Amino acid sequence: MKNISWFLKLSAVSVLALIVAVASLGAGSNAGAAAATAAATAAATKAAAAGPLALCYAPAGIALVRAVHAADGAGAVDIYMDGAATPAVTNLAFGAGTGYVEVAAGDHDVKITATGDAKKTVFEAKKLKLTGMTAYTLVAVDDKKAVTVKTFVDDLSDTAGKARVTVIHAVADGPKVDVVSTKDNKGLISGLAFGSASSVLNVAAGTLDLAVTEAGKGTNVIIDLKGTKLEADTIYTVLAIGSVAGKDIKALVLTAASKAGFEPAPTPTPVATKAAATPAATKAAPTAAATKAAATPAATKAPPTSTPVPPTAVPVGQKPASAGISPRTAKGGFHHLNDGKCVEIGAITVPGGPAATAGLAAGDLILGVNGVAIKTAAELLAVIDGHKSGDKVTFNVQKILKDGTHDTKETDVKVTLGANPFAG
Repeated sequence: MKNISWFLKLSAVSVLALIVAVASLGAGSNAGAAAATAAATAAATKAAAAGPLALCYAPAGIALVRAVHAADGAGAVDIYMDGAATPAVTNLAFGAGTGYVEVAAGDHDVKITATGDAKKTVFEAKKLKLTGMTAYTLVAVDDKKAVTVKTFVDDLSDTAGKARVTVIHAVADGPKVDVVSTKDNKGLISGLAFGSASSVLNVAAGTLDLAVTEAGKGTNVIIDLKGTKLEADTIYTVLAIGSVAGKDIKALVLTAASKAGFEPAPTPTPVATKAAATPAATKAAPTAAATKAAATPAATKAPPTSTPVPPTAVPVGQKPASAGISPRTAKGGFHHLNDGKCVEIGAITVPGGPAATAGLAAGDLILGVNGVAIKTAAELLAVIDGHKSGDKVTFNVQKILKDGTHDTKETDVKVTLGANPFAG
């Protein structure tokens, strides 16, 4: 079986670069980083030949999507997107699923066919709407002998050190079910019907004895989940799949990590009736002082009392060098799809220094130096420390924008390093 991880790879819309992962906060060199300084420095001085680096923070116009084959009785399938001639996923068998991939937000056409037979359509949907910064699990189920696809929105928000569990009922001929802890007979989920997902459960990590039972009948165990191990900071989606008639019901467990920004949209707060009914005309007229202030042209405003700091003169040939920044390994507020990391500029520490002069700012993300990926603050500091003041390097950066989001492309910023003002 070939499960292509690039599910929903589109011919008309490029799949965006994979996001790199979050790690713990860090801002200083350590012994391990220092030992690797020479190698890191040598690597960082070489020009990049592999093209742009992976973005650290994904643009708002992408969604995360994964697919699961839970249509009992249906054979392996291929999945086609937006009329493409070749399938995005091939030979996806019952009980299998894909991982999350990035897909451009918008409407997409989906067609599922029997594997190897593009003319034998199993399911087709037009204009499946995918919203940016939202994670989806698409589950193909056999509903009354016809394959259909159920769409679920996943909560990938911060797990705060706990395990998160969601249960999806994908057994078409199965009864409503409960999920119980058999150790203390405590009910965790009640009355879950086919085609629906439970609310999320945030529980302490550990090993639990769980069971899926017929609703209201704790003794009728449908799936025994004894010894279920739940890891901290892991998101579990447990799907009950199969058929009662076929006596092949089982659990399929998918796992994911939290990704900041990918959480269900909050419920809108209703506007207070009283406030809405108040006519705008009843508002108090502006005071004379306010009127006068509003009439004052912007050009008459007093100039700022402080003057810009001129660029600091750059001494040449001193070690260790400095970029005039305080870097930190990206943590919180960043999301990821793999085990990589990236570096955020926490602060500009030298006004008028190398980074400030080059146009870098707090919040910018450093993806690499001279085209070589940098994943942690320690790696970045090791590379900089290995240079001399006056050296010119190129920071590969994902710039922070005025609205607090990050640019969707990589920018190369040339920086002339200065002397480290904190060196002894």
